[in-house]
Amino acid sequence: MIHARLFRICGFTRLPAFALMALFTLIPASFLYASPSSGGTLTVITTPERAEVWIDGGYVGLTPIRDKRLATGTYTLRLVDPSRQKSTSETVVIGDGERLIVERSLGGSYARLRIDTDPQGADVAIIADLGRTPLINDYLTPGQYRIEIRHPDTKYLPAIKDVSFADGQPVTISHTLERPSLFTTKRYVQLALGTGSALAWTWAVVEQSTTSSSLQKSIYATDDDEADRMLRQSKNAGIRRTIAIIAAASLSVALQVTVFVW
Repeated sequence: MIHARLFRICGFTRLPAFALMALFTLIPASFLYASPSSGGTLTVITTPERAEVWIDGGYVGLTPIRDKRLATGTYTLRLVDPSRQKSTSETVVIGDGERLIVERSLGGSYARLRIDTDPQGADVAIIADLGRTPLINDYLTPGQYRIEIRHPDTKYLPAIKDVSFADGQPVTISHTLERPSLFTTKRYVQLALGTGSALAWTWAVVEQSTTSSSLQKSIYATDDDEADRMLRQSKNAGIRRTIAIIAAASLSVALQVTVFVW
């Protein structure tokens, strides 16, 4: 199209076409073409980041939004922080060729949590699982939390931490997981119950042997008094055997309770 115009101009000016072509290369393009209004750009930055940006009711994206091109005019800008359920609206004006930057705070930043344990690999949970140590979480809403640290290896004791988070406050927790002591009250009770149960069963076996021996002696006794004495001895041993069995069974049940319930 430009070449056709040049040839028509050549007919009026009587200049060679190549001379006009050279002349047009020296003229800025803005003089050859009419440039319509190009509008401007909008940059939106929020604290905290990742807030929703809406322009005239249309969703644009998450902050930071940089150099969003808009036609010249007036717009309603709405910023929404879904995690805190906060929003703000304002009117912005985009001028021709203008680069507008909007920076807004939506009411504080997230708290930052870092947890490290020795040994590593412990599970960390507040309400839901957060992950395993070493753990870093940059998106905790400020507040009071009870944090549970529990290692998959059951030889380490779980730990409970009550922590308070303020806006933007970094919190670091370093915790050495402890192993249960071999000499706890529970262990002493279990040891006592186990020992008592073993002794009671041994006593029951001894009394059973005494009962059988005395009964056998009463059968082969040559004297009636001796036979009666052996029978009484056998009967008494039988009573003691019954008591020993009841004691052994009771101690065994108590031991099981300390293992599976306590």
